[in-house]
Amino acid sequence: MPGIPVQDTRGRPEGSAVGVPDCPASGPSRPRLRLTPVTALVTAPLLLAAVLVAASVAKWNARDSLVSATQLLRLPAVLNRPVRWLPPIELALAIALVVAPVSPAFIVVSAAVLALMLAYTAVVARGLTFDPRPSCGCFGAVGSPITGDTLARNVVLSGLAAVSIGWGVAGWTVPGALADLDATDWAWLGALIVTAAVVRWVVRERAGLPPKRPVSAAPAEASDIDDYQRAPIPPLMVLQDGTPTTLAALARTKAQLLIWVTCGCGGTRSVVDQVDRWREAAPAIDIQLVSTMSEGSTEATYPEQRRWLYDLHGQALASLGGAYPAALLLGADGLLAGGPVFGEADVTDLAEAVIEQLSGAPLPDA
Repeated sequence: MPGIPVQDTRGRPEGSAVGVPDCPASGPSRPRLRLTPVTALVTAPLLLAAVLVAASVAKWNARDSLVSATQLLRLPAVLNRPVRWLPPIELALAIALVVAPVSPAFIVVSAAVLALMLAYTAVVARGLTFDPRPSCGCFGAVGSPITGDTLARNVVLSGLAAVSIGWGVAGWTVPGALADLDATDWAWLGALIVTAAVVRWVVRERAGLPPKRPVSAAPAEASDIDDYQRAPIPPLMVLQDGTPTTLAALARTKAQLLIWVTCGCGGTRSVVDQVDRWREAAPAIDIQLVSTMSEGSTEATYPEQRRWLYDLHGQALASLGGAYPAALLLGADGLLAGGPVFGEADVTDLAEAVIEQLSGAPLPDA
């Protein structure tokens, strides 16, 4: 009978139209659902799903960065193994948000996303109390030291997850809401997506970052260095003996291999331990360590190293990509000669490839 509220198979709440018009004798059919404030809330789970997919993809091949972030954020060591599962977990939650067929399932998934976002928010809030501030590893190896903006972003994402739960309690799901949209509604959603992309573009431009910047990988063999597409040394600055110095100025008389460190943990420690050996094997270039920590913290962490450049607050490192450890090879001709590369393995590969090319023989094992 017309007018009896039912739950249809597309996840609409009880009492909504099921898409079958009333009998002619009962009067005109109910108007089709348009993009009302309630149905517009479908953007909340869609945005969450997009963020989760982006985070998952960025972390997928950067699991070591997650472990390093855990160490930098001083989280319990027992989490070092579980954090490696974050990329598939985030991807699974993103898919479940979009395809959950009934509201109870959608509510459970939204609650799981809210728990994850609140956990991220708590970790970031705690990390803001550290000096220097570490990277959260939120987007794998592409990430800068955490700031108040990082915390605000996670609070907003937590709010979107809470909205999704409320939306699900009202009986909605993403498939059900999308099924009720017509061409005009889809146009509005498309406009929202384009607007979000443009805003993101502008924010990156104002931060001095290109919308999409290819990052050169470390050459696996010394011969591959010749294929590196060289670009001008970026206009970044570090402190040398307390004086601001551009990267180009450092390389004016001699090629430089700069290695960024942000802590004394894991892969970073392993890289620093090899620097003296690399310096001995390659006297033709300067191999310099760049610390994002304070001078006191740096000397306390690495008392055996006396030569340091400083990148306070990691500003130069953030422009390069923000992950750690990182390396950049500067030519004496004002052009980049390699990198930037990130992570223990790639930094080591770049250093040893450069040494092999300069010496004409592979670097012996330590």
